[in-house]
Amino acid sequence: MLFLGLLAQTPVIYAQEYLPIDRDLRIVWVGNRIIGGYWRIQAEQGFYNNVAKGGQIETGILPPEACALVEKLALGLGIDHGGFDIAMVGHHPYVFEFNRLFGNQGLAGMQDKIDAAIHDYLASQWGDNEPDNPLTPDLGDAPDFPEAM
Repeated sequence: MLFLGLLAQTPVIYAQEYLPIDRDLRIVWVGNRIIGGYWRIQAEQGFYNNVAKGGQIETGILPPEACALVEKLALGLGIDHGGFDIAMVGHHPYVFEFNRLFGNQGLAGMQDKIDAAIHDYLASQWGDNEPDNPLTPDLGDAPDFPEAM
């Protein structure tokens, strides 16, 4: 009955299998590679691993299985920027979600590396065909607009 009550309140309900974990990973992907990542340790009140809800950050080795899954998903779906939240149960990675806009508090001291990776990726996509000193854009047959007073 609880389920029917919730369904009456909202047209969308998210359900997720319980996983026996006390931590998960945030893995950051930029362009065509993993830039970094960190573990998010469960908050004192339990259940929540995200930093905004009290989870703690711990750096360490990123499991190769998690990295392989992030790479497969990002390349397969054409994702060029994202934070992937991955849980590990044994050696098996589970994807919780990925976000285009994500917190990167756990990447302290890595912002320069992330910025450089974004810059390098964008430069590789746009190439060198941009003008050094762009002029006013050619508006073609755009209508004349009155000047502001």
